[in-house]
Amino acid sequence: MKNANLRQANHHLRLLYACSERLNLSHQGSPAFQQTLLLVVSHEKLNWMELSTPEFGILSAGKKVSQSPWNSLQLRSPSRRPPYGTLRWQGTSHQKLLKSIAVLITNALERWHKQQQRQSLLIQQERATIAGELHDSLAQSLTFQRIQLVRLRETLKRGCPTALSIIAESEQALSSASRQLRELLSTFRLRIAPASLLQTLEQVIAPLHPQASPQITLACTFSGQLAAQQQIHVVHIIREALLNALHHAQATQISVDVRLLPQGNLSMTIKDNGVGIASLQEPEGHYGLNIMNERANRLNGTLLIERPAAGGTCVSLYFTPMTKIFSDQEQL
Repeated sequence: MKNANLRQANHHLRLLYACSERLNLSHQGSPAFQQTLLLVVSHEKLNWMELSTPEFGILSAGKKVSQSPWNSLQLRSPSRRPPYGTLRWQGTSHQKLLKSIAVLITNALERWHKQQQRQSLLIQQERATIAGELHDSLAQSLTFQRIQLVRLRETLKRGCPTALSIIAESEQALSSASRQLRELLSTFRLRIAPASLLQTLEQVIAPLHPQASPQITLACTFSGQLAAQQQIHVVHIIREALLNALHHAQATQISVDVRLLPQGNLSMTIKDNGVGIASLQEPEGHYGLNIMNERANRLNGTLLIERPAAGGTCVSLYFTPMTKIFSDQEQL
C-alpha cells in the first residue's frame, strides 16, 4: 500500500512538473493552455476538461459524457478581484491534484496578462513618441506652407488667373494632407487597454459617435483577446475603414461584423450604404488604402475592398488570430 501511494505521489509530481513546463510557454497564448488540458486528460481518469476564459474563449480536451457529474474551480488570484476564468472537468481524480493544476493555470494566466500589458504599453509609448515627432516636424512644416500660400495668393490677386488656379489646387492638397496628418496623429495617440476584441472595438468606435451622423453598429461573436501586435493592426484597419466611410461615403448606416469562421480564421467586415468607393486604386496623395493593405500583410491576412451591387462599400479582413486552438497531443 505504501509503495502504491509513493508511485501515485511520484506520478502526480511528474504530471505537475510537465504541466508547469507547458505553462511556462503561456506567452504563446492559448496553445500552452490547450496542451496542458490534453496532458492532464491523457494521464488522469478524466473524461473531459474545459478551461473557460474571456481571452481565449473555451478550450477543452477529452470527450463529454452526458451522465457524468461536473466538478469546477474558479481561477482566482489575490491580486485580481474577478476570476481569470473557470476550470471544469468530468471524471474521477484527486481533488488536491486538480487544485494544484488550477493554481498553475491561474499563475500562467496572470503572467500572460502582465506580458500583454507590458507589450501594449511599449507599443503605445513608441507610438506616442512617433506622434510627437510628426507633430513637431511635419505638422509645423504644413502650417508654414499654408502661410506661404496665403502670402502668395495676396501677391498674385490682381493678375495671373492661372497662378491663382494652381494656388487653389495646392491649398486643397495641403488641407487634405493636414486632415490626414490629424487623423494619423489621433490614431497614433489612440490608447487601447488590453481587453477582449469586443471591448477593444467598442473603445475604437466610441470616440467616432459624436462626429458620426451615420449610425455605427457592432456585432462581434468572437470572445477572445488578440495578441498585442495583432490588436494594433486590427484597430488601425477598422478605424481607417470607419473614417473613410464617415468622411467620403455619405452613408447613413455603417456596420462592423466580426466572427470566428469554422476553420479558425477571423472575419471582419465593415459595410456602409453610401455612394461607394470611387476607385479601388489609391487616389493620388492618399495613403489609407495602401496602409490598410500593409497592415493586413503583417497579419498574414487578406484584405478585400468591394463595391456591392446594392451600393456602398464593403471592406473585409480575414486572418488567423494568435489565440487559435492547437489540438496536438503531447505525452509526458
